Amino acid sequence: VSAAVFQQCTRNPVRGSSHARKKVAQKRRGLFPPQVLIPFQPPRWGTNPHFQTISAALLGKIPGYTPRQVGLLNESVVVPTQDDTGDRLFLHVHRFLGPENENSPVIVLIHGLEGSSDSLYIIKMADKFLKAGFHVVRMNLRTCGAGVYLANHPYNAGLTIDVETVLEFARS
Repeated sequence: VSAAVFQQCTRNPVRGSSHARKKVAQKRRGLFPPQVLIPFQPPRWGTNPHFQTISAALLGKIPGYTPRQVGLLNESVVVPTQDDTGDRLFLHVHRFLGPENENSPVIVLIHGLEGSSDSLYIIKMADKFLKAGFHVVRMNLRTCGAGVYLANHPYNAGLTIDVETVLEFARS
């Protein structure tokens, strides 16, 4: 993308005549092609939007979840953070044993705000990745989930060093 096109596409609002605005809009469409959207199809038992909201809140976490597959090792690991605070991170590690699985990629799953490694969406993703042959690490951010008492400082979006710590652990 040329610098001129980038400047025109990032300038907000677009100044000038309506003709100039149309040209910029055309360039933007060329930079960002339209995405194909797949319509949401809830299961037959969950077509009511109120039920969807309530069931997500009631079934949002599965504490103590452990996937079961032949040749899969499930571990709970506590890793110290790298910022000299003495805080530690709690991880659930699911890896396949055997020489044929040594080079399988590792997926690190990080929950969202107010979530944990036991959140339903994290567990569902972990199951899908495990079935596809990936090793999976489910990470609890500081003061979340099973690691709630392992850290004195709460997590925030700026603590990228925690993710770096877990990625280094996953590489080893």
